[in-house]
Amino acid sequence: MAGDCLWRAAVMKFPHPADNKWVNPSDKLKSDIDRSLAGIEKSPPSLRPVHARECAAQVLSFLPQVMLPPIAEAFGERYALDKEGASAWLVGLAGIFTQSYDGGLAREDWIQLKAFVEAGAGELDLEALTYAMNLILEHKAL
Repeated sequence: MAGDCLWRAAVMKFPHPADNKWVNPSDKLKSDIDRSLAGIEKSPPSLRPVHARECAAQVLSFLPQVMLPPIAEAFGERYALDKEGASAWLVGLAGIFTQSYDGGLAREDWIQLKAFVEAGAGELDLEALTYAMNLILEHKAL
């Protein structure tokens, strides 16, 4: 079951590719996202928005397909304005959906997250849906 796999990933530790030390899944996820985003900057400027959207869709490919286009589009817009902020936002979203969120989203982000979750609610893993909705409620974005 996908939820079980995500849960196990959230409590396990993985070797980090750079130094082979064991890291938490959220740290590994951030490292993976940072590496993916670094590849975007190597692209010609005219292709960076497209590559940013593709990167977001790839990082969150475990989510229901209906959720990916709006998330990828939002990430592309953010990336064009603020690369560091967009990276933190994507790490935050990935952390929420892997149930390992450790902070970093603003109030407006929670409102936007609610729309993403509502779009995929019928297909999203129940544990991930519950985790996300609890955080949305906690951040008063309902």
